Amino acid sequence: MHTVIDNTGKIDIETLMRLARDKSVGSRTKLADIIGDLFFGASDTLNDAEQSIMTDILRQLVQDVEVSVRKHLAIQLSNQDQAPHDLVIALANDDSEVAYPLLLRSRVLRDQDLVAIIHHRTVEHQLAVSMHDSISPTVSDSLAKTGEETVIKRLLENPNAEIARDTMAHLVEQSRRLDSLQKPLVHRSDLPGDLAEKMYWWVSAALRSHIVEHFDVDANEIDAAMESAVNTAFGAQGEGDAALSATDRVAKHLAEKQDPDGDLIIRLLRESEITLFERVIEHQTGLRRKLLQRLLYEPGGEGLAIVCRALDLAPEFFREVLTLTRKARVGLDENNINECTFATTFYDQLEVESAKLMLSRWRRNPNYLDLLRQLETLPHVTARPVPRQRSVA
Repeated sequence: MHTVIDNTGKIDIETLMRLARDKSVGSRTKLADIIGDLFFGASDTLNDAEQSIMTDILRQLVQDVEVSVRKHLAIQLSNQDQAPHDLVIALANDDSEVAYPLLLRSRVLRDQDLVAIIHHRTVEHQLAVSMHDSISPTVSDSLAKTGEETVIKRLLENPNAEIARDTMAHLVEQSRRLDSLQKPLVHRSDLPGDLAEKMYWWVSAALRSHIVEHFDVDANEIDAAMESAVNTAFGAQGEGDAALSATDRVAKHLAEKQDPDGDLIIRLLRESEITLFERVIEHQTGLRRKLLQRLLYEPGGEGLAIVCRALDLAPEFFREVLTLTRKARVGLDENNINECTFATTFYDQLEVESAKLMLSRWRRNPNYLDLLRQLETLPHVTARPVPRQRSVA
């Protein structure tokens, strides 16, 4: 540790002042390191006058030393509840990479400080504030009024953000034109019931428009399904299930239409309608939701192969479903590509009746992994060993 403490335990102020008068980058960096070590490593031994001198010098140095030094200092200050307020303010208004740790964690910053930073600094500063581990309704309101979609979305995804009803109502209105706000809004536990109902109508209307535009379905039937879903959800099931109920009813309607080539599920995947894709497969197969999700996205792709073969999809359709589901959940890397190759070979060897038999067993028995091992007993199927994992309830 750098030190300017003499044998008697006193700080050599003259040395510090001499370094302060030297305007070179090297001297300023050295001075910041020394004062940082003193301030944070020996704060218990500093008297009030010495602490005041340290703070004043650090504050004056903030804009003179290199970014890496200021960033290091900001990291140290971010965890110090007794850090000097004016020094924290100076660093919190610095470049975003310097300010970030303070805006994310510091409890020294007051609401009025954060509001001023939101109003006068960059989007990067606003994003950092939106992820703070304690956000008051006042700060949330300022973030909501920035109009920055990424900032507002991050705020809504922060469970530690307190959001007042008026602010929430404003954001619900904004979600009419900003689709990205709809999902984080409906997932907030503090969304008032009447605002939730309004949200579900808008989400349902948006889903209806997408389905009518991209799929060959009767618009009147979809309208009836949507209206019934939301009314039922709020009349009987409770607000938390409303959006899910609407999706389920639409998926059931789509699944009942003939789709022998798998065109529907592939189009849903291409349009990134992952939840609707899952619900359609659920209705087509009769499998339980949690089990089906494991089957669709498990490493290796054998479960997906069985599901698709039971639906009698052509091999080229299965390959596209396999690729799109890997992208949807895990992204494609070399391991996933190798797994896709194995799953494709597995699919080519699997008979439709064998796959249907496995599906019927899965419907009756909740233990997915034990049943997956039964692949070895099915005719014309050779499965690689399945590692032991926890069962799916």
